[in-house]
Amino acid sequence: MKKQVTWRGCEAQPEVESRIDALLAGLPGGGAGITLAKFALELREPSEHAVALVLALADGGEPLVRHGEGRDWNAAFLELERKLARAFES
Repeated sequence: MKKQVTWRGCEAQPEVESRIDALLAGLPGGGAGITLAKFALELREPSEHAVALVLALADGGEPLVRHGEGRDWNAAFLELERKLARAFES
């Protein structure tokens, strides 16, 4: 799986990159069946963090798109992870 990360309003941060890698490793099947994971991270204000994720599926189906926001990166990733868990339950 290829990974792309775009930062807006902030510089790349190693601890956030680690969080991205952990999220990808935790996908069902370790991400098998996903060809590309594109993350967009944005810091709008000190208390507005947003992370968006687009997963391109190997079967050619519609990409899976999810988004999380929070007061810090941890809260934004927790929301994103909850939404991903629901998406993979279906």
